[in-house]
Amino acid sequence: MGTGLVLSQYVDGLNIDGEFGNLGFRALAGFTVPDTVDFDTSRRHFQHETRRGYFGGMASLRLEKHRPYAYGIAQRDFNDEDPLVTGPISTRFGYDSYYFGIGSTGSISDRVVYGVEAVYEGGEGLSNSFSNQTFTPVPQTEEAIHAWAAQLTLDYVPADRYRSKFGAGVILASGDEDRVRTSDTFGGNRSGTDDNAFNANGLLSVGLAFAPQISNLIVVRGSASAYPFPAVSALREFQCGVDLLAFGKMLGNAPIDEPTRSDVYLGIEPDLFVNWNVLEDVILTLRYGVFFPGEAIPDRDPRQFFYAAVTYSF
Repeated sequence: MGTGLVLSQYVDGLNIDGEFGNLGFRALAGFTVPDTVDFDTSRRHFQHETRRGYFGGMASLRLEKHRPYAYGIAQRDFNDEDPLVTGPISTRFGYDSYYFGIGSTGSISDRVVYGVEAVYEGGEGLSNSFSNQTFTPVPQTEEAIHAWAAQLTLDYVPADRYRSKFGAGVILASGDEDRVRTSDTFGGNRSGTDDNAFNANGLLSVGLAFAPQISNLIVVRGSASAYPFPAVSALREFQCGVDLLAFGKMLGNAPIDEPTRSDVYLGIEPDLFVNWNVLEDVILTLRYGVFFPGEAIPDRDPRQFFYAAVTYSF
């Protein structure tokens, strides 16, 4: 099921799943594990001391080839004991949000499967602690959060001897034009205005080299993979593929999680991957991605990512 837009595996706690006939449910009460990287990168120790609680549940219904679902999750920020002091500016932290989402997974035909999800984010968060024009301290106020995100995926499996698979997808997330950084409190939402920037601990496929946070973002993805050597016994389980991603900002004048110009186009990234079951208990994994920045990013140098791993199961 869904919630990839809201939560990832970095939450540890009580997770109860069950089914009654065609009705399924899930209840969650947990906290981020201590070394989770927080979406608010302006906090001190955001890379290894994140304290957020998540409480909620999901219900789903099995309808032949479809599985619609709905969920509600409340997030509580327990990172309010360590303010950031920058010269005369003192920044307190508090971002308490909730999420209501709906979606569905299933198949359109024997060879086409889909996933769709939309989520609304509400709640309250502390505003920015300084003026963007004069960089002088301003009182922080609690402001309402009104944000949203959505995703759609389609996969086509032609059922050929190469076990080919073709996919396409899109991710959308709202942004806020009066922020300096889309996910931070320091340089965040201006006092007296609603916060429209989407923030969550979700985990979606947004590339290897660029990998932006899902806020003020448009991602369009195409993918293809296959097992190209079905007749060669040593290479029968050799899979290779490519993902091609194009990135843009939802609002050209709003920020993402790194400095950008007032432009929409962020760039394009091809990612290549190999998964090879060399032996029954040995798996080779290779990943390579290169991101080519667009007009919205000042540093136009390509960014590269390479990953290799061998997994042995015993």
